[in-house]
Amino acid sequence: MKKIVPVFFTILLLSVGLLSGCGEQNTSEKPVKDEEQTMKKEKLTEQDKIVQIETMLKEGLRDGADVEYDEGKKQFSVIMTNDKLKDSLNKIKEDPSDKKWPKLIKAFQHLSKQIESNLAKGYTIRLVEPDNKEQTMLTIMDGKTTYDFATQ
Repeated sequence: MKKIVPVFFTILLLSVGLLSGCGEQNTSEKPVKDEEQTMKKEKLTEQDKIVQIETMLKEGLRDGADVEYDEGKKQFSVIMTNDKLKDSLNKIKEDPSDKKWPKLIKAFQHLSKQIESNLAKGYTIRLVEPDNKEQTMLTIMDGKTTYDFATQ
């Protein structure tokens, strides 16, 4: 079984740091590390892996986002719930040239590659607009950007 590498978790924490300002919240990496160890030690079914990845996404985003999985679309939707994160995304929406946006895209691309290596090809990460859950800011599949609001 392929393993999630520690870079996966670093990227998650980096993306939160980019949006919220580094070091403002004190969090423990222990729950994420526990999830990583569980995936390494156990042979998990695909459904178990999906649940594990949802949990890791939420913890990696410091519980500042909800993660929903749509089995039919094979898509993880990231919905920011933290006001600071929502404000940061709204600022990016207003000014797509914000230097945080390419860094965030790169972080989600890396995350997508990790999901691909631990589940299978064809899984999408969708970053939802903060004020409208029906709208999408970014989608990435297998490490490649398939939709970026800034280029539309």
